[in-house]
Amino acid sequence: MKITQNSREMSELIMKNPIFIVLFMNTVFSGVLAFSNLYINIFLWNQGASLSTIGVYNASVFVSVFIGTMIGAYTMRWMNSRMTFVLSSSFLLAVFGLLISKEENVIGYIIILGTLYGTAVGLYYSGFNLYSILLTNPENRQLFMGMEQGMNRITAVLTPLIFSYLILYYDYNETFRLIFVMLIIQVIISLFTPKYKSNFNISSLRYKDIWKEYKAVLVSIVAFGFFQSIIQLASSILLFQYVQKETIVGWLNTLFAITGILTLVFISRPRLVKSRMKVTYVGAILATVMTIFLFFPSFSTLIIFNVLAAIALPLIWIPVSVIHYTKIKELACESEVDCDIGLTAHYLLIREFMLNVGRTSFYLFLIMGLDFTQGYHYIPIFLFSLVIPLVIYICNKGLFRELG
Repeated sequence: MKITQNSREMSELIMKNPIFIVLFMNTVFSGVLAFSNLYINIFLWNQGASLSTIGVYNASVFVSVFIGTMIGAYTMRWMNSRMTFVLSSSFLLAVFGLLISKEENVIGYIIILGTLYGTAVGLYYSGFNLYSILLTNPENRQLFMGMEQGMNRITAVLTPLIFSYLILYYDYNETFRLIFVMLIIQVIISLFTPKYKSNFNISSLRYKDIWKEYKAVLVSIVAFGFFQSIIQLASSILLFQYVQKETIVGWLNTLFAITGILTLVFISRPRLVKSRMKVTYVGAILATVMTIFLFFPSFSTLIIFNVLAAIALPLIWIPVSVIHYTKIKELACESEVDCDIGLTAHYLLIREFMLNVGRTSFYLFLIMGLDFTQGYHYIPIFLFSLVIPLVIYICNKGLFRELG
């Protein structure tokens, strides 16, 4: 009887606190995202795509993420924040429907595929990032982001393993159909999230003034987007080139995800939460060191690179994201509970735009032929990547000192 009462009390607590619902929804979505980012690229590779073609697909994805974010901002004006998640799932259903129906000729549809996928991701994060600001405060924001990243990592542990064996014993099409089920579950959960409406209007903000005041921070966001794309490619296509088996790629990505979870547990300690700038500095040094391994391409150095990336990325980006969101809330809100949702959406849109400029820039290099298999052609990317982690740290030092 007591157990039943405790369970009921826990259920009531979760339902009354939308943060838990949002995190649960995001866990399901991150499972879909983990599968898509890893296996869609490999699926396209298996269908005969070159690195240049993969570059075209991913560039169309990241251009469309920004478009999706903007559509999401207007969706919150015309309808409400919940609808961003419903529309996102609809676009993802179209993505996997296209993959199933055009399996053998999918290379001819990569721009459409990338556009649908990017729009879906942008729509989702336009709503989720807004919740990340409105439902948190300076005291619990790093804990929330740590929990979000932790759940993402857990799904990143399970997703590669489960789906790699589904692909092995069934095929890609059957696996894509399972994603349909996950998307329906995500939509159902999203119906229990808070409903926010905004007065978003893209012409109402002075973008030149924001650039002048926060130029360094915006440059760091572009740099991170570029760096993140290198890591995404290194953990999928580059690994697959060596092993040629989805199951091995799945096991390796599970290893990377477990390493990331241990890192998140480490930086969630109260003492480290208060030392964000030092944590970011350590992450920047580690990320610089790990990039050196890319100058000596082999299967073993690629594994070392990805393990170190699983440690360095949370060390850099969680503290940096916390201060970015804190600053956005400071600019858009008169208090912790009184926020201009339209203005908040504006700042988030700018941040998402800069991230995707960086991500798209990397894949444009691939499209131009500066890939990882053409001798010395890849060196410009790596040389640029060597300075990125410290650029991120230096560009955010002022904000760290201001916000603590």
